[in-house]
Amino acid sequence: MGLMILAIAIGTVSAFAGISLIALINTMIEQHRADFGAYGWPFIGLLMGLIISGVVSQVMLSRIGHRIIYRLRLAMVNRVLGTDIESLEKAGDHRLYAVLTKDINDIGNAFSRLPIAIYNGLLLLGGIAYLGYLSLMFLGITLGVVVLGIIVDHFVSTKMYALYKQVRNTEDRLYKQYEAAIEGRNELRLDAARRGHLFHSLLEPAAKICQETKARADIYWAINLNWTVVLIFSLMGLIVFLGINQLNLGLEVVTGYVLALMFLRTPITSLIDMIPNVIAGSVSLKKINQLKLAQYDASWVSEAGDNDLLEFKSLQLRHLAYAYPVQDETDKKDDYTFALKPINLTISAGEILFVIGGNGSGKSTFSKVLTGLYPSTSGQVFINQQLLEAGNQAWYRSHFVTVLSDFYLFDHMLTEQNPLANDQRANHYLERLQIAQKVQVKNGMLSTTDLSQGQRKRLALLAVYLSPRPIVLLDEWAADQDPVFRRVFYHEILPELKAQGKTVIAITHDDKYFDCADRILRFDAGEMRPVESNALSASRPQPDIALTL
Repeated sequence: MGLMILAIAIGTVSAFAGISLIALINTMIEQHRADFGAYGWPFIGLLMGLIISGVVSQVMLSRIGHRIIYRLRLAMVNRVLGTDIESLEKAGDHRLYAVLTKDINDIGNAFSRLPIAIYNGLLLLGGIAYLGYLSLMFLGITLGVVVLGIIVDHFVSTKMYALYKQVRNTEDRLYKQYEAAIEGRNELRLDAARRGHLFHSLLEPAAKICQETKARADIYWAINLNWTVVLIFSLMGLIVFLGINQLNLGLEVVTGYVLALMFLRTPITSLIDMIPNVIAGSVSLKKINQLKLAQYDASWVSEAGDNDLLEFKSLQLRHLAYAYPVQDETDKKDDYTFALKPINLTISAGEILFVIGGNGSGKSTFSKVLTGLYPSTSGQVFINQQLLEAGNQAWYRSHFVTVLSDFYLFDHMLTEQNPLANDQRANHYLERLQIAQKVQVKNGMLSTTDLSQGQRKRLALLAVYLSPRPIVLLDEWAADQDPVFRRVFYHEILPELKAQGKTVIAITHDDKYFDCADRILRFDAGEMRPVESNALSASRPQPDIALTL
């Protein structure tokens, strides 16, 4: 705030120097004198003051603008990270990408123009004061013309806002097709019909609407800009006509007034030139608010860490249930809304639990409710017999390390303070995961993540090995592994994790390895049932029996 006040003060000096130059020139014209001794040094001094104060104030204001953009970017990512998973999934990845790229840039551009707007506003205020000094009557005429300009500007800006809003809504469709083009590249490469449909029927019409709508908005902006120029020159002509022919004012007053209007033309047109940026920023800000992201909170980012972990002993679920929130009228009319039925379950430290069931049975939903990514609709959770409440959700989540079906693979490791020890430990586990020939860790960074899906899952498991968190949840981890390493996973890696004191909850379809679990939980249509030991024995593959005759 102090820097802003100082920049405005220096900008005021710059505006005063500019107006003083006009007054000095007008005085020279009025007195028909231009000798250097009387006017040369003041003229040079004002010029130096104008350029120095102008540069300093604009640099300071520009830095303030860049700082605003910097804080805006951090604040937006903070809000996205603080928003619950349900809301983010409802918004959709394409809308979130648009917010973090297009909307932040538009709002940033609007804010970056703020310092220039302040500077030009100061010039305009100084100019209006000088106009009042020259002639209050002419100032009244000028303000009347300004009111007319504001009325037209409001009408044009309203039209522009509606068009920019239409453009922004269409850009959501564009970003959705961008996402489809990238994420669906394999399917699109194989299917020419689908590729053509995406390009010609989905992407091209949306891009065309954006082009044509922006062009229409630019027409209004051009009309507004040139209307202002016409108003300024019309005002000049009116001042000259009235001042000389009707009011018989002195030439020095008319000349000074015209010079001042010429000087003010630049800040006026500059302010009008900012209107599209301000409108686009306003539309983007409204778009962000529609997503209902969490409010900015500087404290929550590091609100719970691995140093706060309990020595895990047990996790108990009592009548824990979850129903997906109704998103729109279509959901309200749907006769079937998936829900997890009440679950009663106790998980002890060091257990290996397998979760099985068909597609859509509720396994993945259960994993997100269990880890705290989805808030339960009803029921209670106890960790070490301590009731989970709203205030300690983040602390509870910090006890889990996961590899979900839609996992993201980060290229950096978060482990102990000693980088060399971290690298040695990580590279040891890369050998264990049989991918050391493809990936190395140096200074806590993975050399690459561009691997097959199965190898990427092994890299994700590296974070599980290195994490001190006591509860591991793996969603279909072995599905992309070759038969040899799949056996290594069930017969060697899971026992190793158990030996480290970790509790493992694995979603799986590999009935061949059900014997590796301490317990098995089956989901069917959102209902969980434990698999009895006799059913478990029956599901295990029987050893081959050699007959001797």
